[in-house]
Amino acid sequence: MMPIKGVMEYIKDSGNAANLTQWKGEHNQNPDYALTMDNIFASWINLFFFAILFVIIAVVFLERIDKDKR
Repeated sequence: MMPIKGVMEYIKDSGNAANLTQWKGEHNQNPDYALTMDNIFASWINLFFFAILFVIIAVVFLERIDKDKR
């Protein structure tokens, strides 16, 4: 028998499946991923700064290519 399957069967047979499900639900809540205006605003700010960074990098590299005299 596979170890994980044996553990799952033990949990199911002992009647602790509901307790385990409730415990997992209580401990899987992470406030960092909640749908709040602060989290959404932080994500958009990060996206904006990365876009600006990539635009600056692209401009620098394209200017270097433009100045190449090969």
